[in-house]
Amino acid sequence: MSQLVRQLHALNETSSANLPPQTQQALKQLMQNMPTLGTLTTSPEAMKQAIQTSGLFSESLLANDSKTQIPADLKLNLMQLKDAQENSAALRLTGVPTEHIASAIERITTNQLRHVSDQNQINGPSYPLHIELPIKNGQTPSFVQMEIDKDAATEEQAKQDRRWLVKLKFDFEETGRFDARASVQANKVGILFAAEESDTVQKLRQNIPSLKQQLKDKDIEVERLEAFQAKLEKEKSHINNTQSLIDVRT
Repeated sequence: MSQLVRQLHALNETSSANLPPQTQQALKQLMQNMPTLGTLTTSPEAMKQAIQTSGLFSESLLANDSKTQIPADLKLNLMQLKDAQENSAALRLTGVPTEHIASAIERITTNQLRHVSDQNQINGPSYPLHIELPIKNGQTPSFVQMEIDKDAATEEQAKQDRRWLVKLKFDFEETGRFDARASVQANKVGILFAAEESDTVQKLRQNIPSLKQQLKDKDIEVERLEAFQAKLEKEKSHINNTQSLIDVRT
């Protein structure tokens, strides 16, 4: 998926004028609606919008006729690009086989099937929730993997008092692979950063005081905020960890 997004970005930047009009329009819409890293960090609503249009909720957006969100949905845009490809015959998008776009759509669909709720959970999603977000970081598209889970130990508590576990996986060219893992409960938060590159760890540590102050300014109590170096595991198909805060050092 990450490689495909980069290829599509490169094609949109360098050769979109040579594409059939239908393909050109579909590719432009896909790239224009990809959120930027700066946008995602401006507000909770921006992050919520990105999650809702990540492809995980495509059919729900269609069923609810969400006119403002449907044009930004990743899965729907990939499907539109695939259809444009298949209708272009000999003038298909060069450099990226249609099969790769189809595989990306299947990847999102498979991820959706993970979260099909059973009959006892029909009014809500099943957790952990796995989300993949292609984003623009400067001029280079990147890919962020996100996992949101409930802490089973707080399930019986009032809704506002439950603990939520969030894991973000990044792999930027400038930083290498690093994770951010957070435990959120009411106005309390604990965050661990784990990076493979020592330079990235150093940069993270340099910015921890600023991040801590920003959280305090929003009346958020910081229980823990650390960064360290670690060899990160490869992506697993399913992760279900209910610890209050994951510490990869142990």
